[in-house]
Amino acid sequence: MKVDFRHLAFLVFAFLVSVWVLVFMYGCSAKYHLNKYQDKGGVCGKIDTIRTVRFDTLTNTYYKFDSLVIVNDRIVPQTRLESRIQYRIHKDTVRYNTQVIKYMYKEKKQEGKKATKNSRTFNIIVIASCILIVFLIINRIFKL
Repeated sequence: MKVDFRHLAFLVFAFLVSVWVLVFMYGCSAKYHLNKYQDKGGVCGKIDTIRTVRFDTLTNTYYKFDSLVIVNDRIVPQTRLESRIQYRIHKDTVRYNTQVIKYMYKEKKQEGKKATKNSRTFNIIVIASCILIVFLIINRIFKL
């Protein structure tokens, strides 16, 4: 039994071409990636047009030319060390803020305990005085 490899090669080639066409048709465009880069803060160089004039001495005529000059005003990426330092500073600030918040929470909790303790003693004094007044009134009425 003979195997025809030309047929198999054609099928593989057709499959790869169809996959390539699908990727090409449904893939991301360059404009999409450029917009994504700009959304993240990236800046492309600005293009300025400068008009230049040349004089041809043989024909005594002026020729106008346009030349493009790219001005680089890009964001310089951070080095690995700079990003580590920035991360450490951020981490230390977050840690400091959480410690301050915990300390403030403890203080408020202590103040709340003192306030409830003071209010309890005040409530007990008010209740005891009311009971004493009621007892004195009952004592006067019935003369016990």
